[in-house]
Amino acid sequence: MTTIEKLAAAQELLADVPHPQLSVYCNVQAIRNLLKEKQDALMGEIIQHPRPNVLNVADSTSYPNSLLTLGVTEAFVRTRIALDLFESTAEWLEAEAIIQPQLDSIAELEAELAAENEVRAGKQAALNLAKEQALAKAQAAALEDPAVRAAQAALEALEAPATAPRKGKLGTVAEVS
Repeated sequence: MTTIEKLAAAQELLADVPHPQLSVYCNVQAIRNLLKEKQDALMGEIIQHPRPNVLNVADSTSYPNSLLTLGVTEAFVRTRIALDLFESTAEWLEAEAIIQPQLDSIAELEAELAAENEVRAGKQAALNLAKEQALAKAQAAALEDPAVRAAQAALEALEAPATAPRKGKLGTVAEVS
């Protein structure tokens, strides 16, 4: 069985996961993504509004308190609590036990397929280079063939008189102009 066939089979198994488990798993993953966005927003807020005076003792409590009252902090905390609640449910643990091993298997097969494709691409590049080199050799050899040389000489003989200056009654073209 090829890696592509193994990958397709693993993806089919994932498609057979019951809808409730799949729904719980996807919702928790969505909340994880949302938490990451909230965390990035909070860090951006902290970076944009640095602590004014690091050595001032009064600022050591007022600044963290001001961070806690920010809307982005509250949104981050609410999302974190929701994620903790969902991840502690039996439904989540069951869904994760069913789905995560399958996703790990799919990721492993995709990495294997990517490695195979990389090897294939390298071999294809080597083949293309060998073809180009063979073509260049064949073309150079063709130019040395006696029949090609004779045809080239015949062509040059025909072109030689056509390129020589023609003399008319008034002289050559160069002499007239």
